Amino acid sequence: MRNSAFDARNFFATSVSPFRRNEFGGTFGGPIKKNNTFFFVQYAGLRQRLSGPNIVMVPTEAERDGAATITGPNGQPDQLQVPLNPVAQTILSRYPLPNQPNGLYGPNTFYWIYSPPVNDGQFSARLDQHISAKDTLFARASYANLLSTQTDGWGVILGGSSFSSSSTLKERNYTIDEPHLFSPTLLNDFDFNLNRMIQGDPVAAADATTTDTSFLDGSMQGWGPATFETEYVTTVFDPKDNVAWTTGRHSFNFGGEFRREWDNGTGVTSLGPNGVFGFNAGTLLPVAIPSTNGGASLPAGTPSPSGFISMMEGAVFNYGRATAVPGYGPPGGGSTWWGLRRWYGALYAQSL
Repeated sequence: MRNSAFDARNFFATSVSPFRRNEFGGTFGGPIKKNNTFFFVQYAGLRQRLSGPNIVMVPTEAERDGAATITGPNGQPDQLQVPLNPVAQTILSRYPLPNQPNGLYGPNTFYWIYSPPVNDGQFSARLDQHISAKDTLFARASYANLLSTQTDGWGVILGGSSFSSSSTLKERNYTIDEPHLFSPTLLNDFDFNLNRMIQGDPVAAADATTTDTSFLDGSMQGWGPATFETEYVTTVFDPKDNVAWTTGRHSFNFGGEFRREWDNGTGVTSLGPNGVFGFNAGTLLPVAIPSTNGGASLPAGTPSPSGFISMMEGAVFNYGRATAVPGYGPPGGGSTWWGLRRWYGALYAQSL
């Protein structure tokens, strides 16, 4: 067990961040049938809640209404009243309000503490069977689930769990092994393994309907859901047989193995299935912006002083959208499952 009661304060935090980490587990085993059948099980778990400080730049209440301040041609602050694009106005209203006026980004600073949930678990079960003096058998199944949900704290602030990314790693292993003693000098060992790994960064299906907003010049924190979505599944079938034979002063070891692998996956890039609008300084303004303090107004067609003001007017610098590789997705874009199949076989022999 670890606990924030023993921790020091983070330099950027106002208090000690909450921290809870608990690791636990147990084992249990014994005979099912005396001298014949045995079992063994184990479980190990991890639960962690580690909080950390986060600081981003968000619009002020005045900027939500189109009021913006820039440095004018004379080097003095120039207050502008930007005509807001209706879509931009909707997005601005969904930002949280600043809560740390003297923070890193001045009056635009938003500070919060977030703790992404981590829930890991590992389980194994094994069965041993004593068939006869010449035959034994064991089977084992092992599971591991490493799950980190809502890993993007900013996404949680904006839209809850449907806006945040997650991280998943699931591992599966199944084994059957039978050693058979034909004679004191001849041993055969047959082994079959099945391994499966499922990993990825799943996001909620609702995210596919929301377009991201990105500020290429860093003039504001971006808005929108996590869009990098992947799931990759690898399954390996691996049967093999080995024979060990001793005769006189020589020993021989020979056998064979066949391995078949299935690779399946789906996913899109960080641009997301519904795209990302990028805003930047220098984009030509579609509408004039008047000054409210007697400074210089910005006529239509002049370069925008920042990506944030470009966004307020709806002046897009670029747009990107993830589309599937031809043959691996629907014609309109998005993603679908793809699959690969590989196999490997080998024979081997050794003498000493």
